[in-house]
Amino acid sequence: MQSAMSYNPAMPGRGLSVLIAAVIVVAVPAPAAVGQDTGRLSFRAPVSELWLQGGSYARNKRPGDCVEVVLPGRLDQPPLPVALTGRQAANWTTPEAAMASIRSANTAGDRDWILENFVKDEHAGLRAQVDDPVLLKRNLDYHKTIRTVEITGSAQLRGYTIVFIREEPDAGAARIVPVTLMKTASGWKQTNALSADETFDIVWAALRAAKTRGKTLGSC
Repeated sequence: MQSAMSYNPAMPGRGLSVLIAAVIVVAVPAPAAVGQDTGRLSFRAPVSELWLQGGSYARNKRPGDCVEVVLPGRLDQPPLPVALTGRQAANWTTPEAAMASIRSANTAGDRDWILENFVKDEHAGLRAQVDDPVLLKRNLDYHKTIRTVEITGSAQLRGYTIVFIREEPDAGAARIVPVTLMKTASGWKQTNALSADETFDIVWAALRAAKTRGKTLGSC
């Protein structure tokens, strides 16, 4: 579900769909800011939109049935811009800074920087992906088309922070993807720890719908 680099539309959902990912109970909550909607968020999705069709949420349900999870979270109003930065200026002191580093590393196609954005325990498993020239070029080509990136909100799940990233390419529709971060001794780092998590699966499906009604996200 999440993997080594960043949002790659050629692979919709799992693995290198987010060569960063991706790409969502108690985590280290970010402080509330002025203009932000805080509290709990509901994520709703039809069973047909889940990738984990064998999971407990989909079991004994019809494709059109709706499933829902409620998590601590907030919506950022207005969204927070994610600007490009140079590697020397990159830092991981906040989730917002981490996202700037992640976006910039993928846009630069810098393999070592891409890995640096991840928790150390995952570096070895991701090395083959970032060293694959075909995957790296596909990821780089996509990121160079991205005009704007912004954070629209976040949620907490099992000690991790899920950041909702809206990206708008030069051509095609904007989309929202989740990026999973965790606070480490080195700052906020990306992780694939929730790749097979059933609750995260619902969150991702809800975000893909790009529909929000109050504090409810999803298409059903």
